[in-house]
Amino acid sequence: MTMPDNVKYHEYKPHSILEDNVKCFWIHEGRFSAETTQDITPDGAVELIFNFGSPYLLLTTTPPTRLPAAIIVGFQNKTMPIRVDGTVKVVAARLFAWGALALLHDEVQAITNAVIALSAEWNSLVQRLEQYVMTGDYEKAWTTLQEFLIQRTLTRNYDIRLVQTAAKLLHYTKGQCRIEDLADYCHASVRQLQRRFQDVVGTSPKVFARTLRFEQAQRRLMFDPDADLTELAYECGYFDQAHFIKEFRAFTDKTPTEYARQMRQMQDVLKAKDVVFLQSSSRLGE
Repeated sequence: MTMPDNVKYHEYKPHSILEDNVKCFWIHEGRFSAETTQDITPDGAVELIFNFGSPYLLLTTTPPTRLPAAIIVGFQNKTMPIRVDGTVKVVAARLFAWGALALLHDEVQAITNAVIALSAEWNSLVQRLEQYVMTGDYEKAWTTLQEFLIQRTLTRNYDIRLVQTAAKLLHYTKGQCRIEDLADYCHASVRQLQRRFQDVVGTSPKVFARTLRFEQAQRRLMFDPDADLTELAYECGYFDQAHFIKEFRAFTDKTPTEYARQMRQMQDVLKAKDVVFLQSSSRLGE
């Protein structure tokens, strides 16, 4: 890589909150002559780069691709050539490979050996960083970037704790907790809880609760196919028998009666073969 004569480069150690995910922050300002080529070599890291000077040109495409101001350089296992003509003005964060998912969330999809633009949710930060960099206040620029990543880290940790609390309560109540009550217990809005739950678990709290209620009913019928279905529907938190049947069919394509009959036939076959079919050691609600 050809370096300019008047280069400004400095690395900064991250705050302790970020040290597990961020290797360092760095700033770079320097003027490059026309047609200067640089190589981005593999270093086991992911770079979060904001360049408010002359744009980088990615040379892996024909014609070369002009890169936007805010980019992620993904994990590299081969050298990536770039070109710059003029002065670069950069503030950046070098992330450990495992830290990219924690800090960038959905931005890390399919970025190995690639460079992608940051999404619109970063626009406010980009504008603030540009203001500081263009006035030469790199100290304020890198600390602002650090504060933004700290906030994302704390928010992510909060999200995980929020969802863990909600999921554990739903599990403890066997899915019999209203979403509004669940949100109040977790000190969150219903919308916030639903969004965070979907992000972490991959489904909504409502569907998770439905699944837990079904699982309780299904296990009861598996071990006790002669259970009273009206009583079982009530114990599992269904509004009425019709609701119970509709939900059970949604999960199994069978009604509770059909499923119980199938379990009864299976038990008869096992008993004929002298196989002991152990019943559940606990009742619902215990």
